[in-house]
Amino acid sequence: MNLRDCHNFDDFRKLAKKKLPSPIFHY
Repeated sequence: MNLRDCHNFDDFRKLAKKKLPSPIFHY
């Protein structure tokens, strides 16, 4: 995990949920 990912964690999670609505992104 890069620092940029941590910075845009919320946005990344939202995009992930929209793209892959799976319990994979359950940080």
